[in-house]
Amino acid sequence: NTRIEVDIESNFKKYGAIHRTDIFLDTAKLKTNNKRPVYLITDEEKKWAETWIESNIDKNRKFLIGIQMTSSSKRRSWPNEKSLLLSFLITNCWKDASVLLFYEDVDENSELRSYDNVYSLVGLPIRKVASLMDKCEAMITVDSGLLHLSGALKKKGLALFGPTPEKARIKYYPEIQSINLNYPCSPCWDKYCNNEISCLRNIEVNYVFDRLSTLLGRSKIIAGKNILIIRMGGIGDLIMLTPSI
Repeated sequence: NTRIEVDIESNFKKYGAIHRTDIFLDTAKLKTNNKRPVYLITDEEKKWAETWIESNIDKNRKFLIGIQMTSSSKRRSWPNEKSLLLSFLITNCWKDASVLLFYEDVDENSELRSYDNVYSLVGLPIRKVASLMDKCEAMITVDSGLLHLSGALKKKGLALFGPTPEKARIKYYPEIQSINLNYPCSPCWDKYCNNEISCLRNIEVNYVFDRLSTLLGRSKIIAGKNILIIRMGGIGDLIMLTPSI
């Protein structure tokens, strides 16, 4: 399997948009009519997730959206500040919603915090992660492990793509829709732009929220007339924001 993975990464023109399930089956000379991955959650794990939600989530905000925008490769990750802004947009537009932010391969020195109705989850065993994902109404991911776990769990979702081809990832996950800016140079398998990866990082927060709203048949209108300001930069950034208010 490792040899095949290396071959795929180094010969992207050869494999193109072929789904890895097809590559693995072909290598093993196997055939199957069902190419969706399989993942089963035990009754005990379901109970754990229910207890966690009951203990941590506001009883009026149990419409859960899961977000994972950090891949094992930074070149396939969406900026963390955009993940947070998307989370705030969701929880301010939908007054019954909470967001679970799942993090992968986060630097141990990173300062991650939770906000009102936005929960940063780091270091959970994968089986507990899966049990919480199973309780989400939808998942938003990049090209990461949780994308495939979402597909196995048959969760509705959005997947953000840039340097990797969507067909090579979500072909067998009909509930998951792709978001892609369709730059002429993508998918390039990370080969051509000196790690700027603007094809992925330039995807706008509002566009992702609009797509999520459409996917779930929910309102795109911000509830109420208040403006929420989350300080993410220095005091100068906050001051320069005032003319917009």
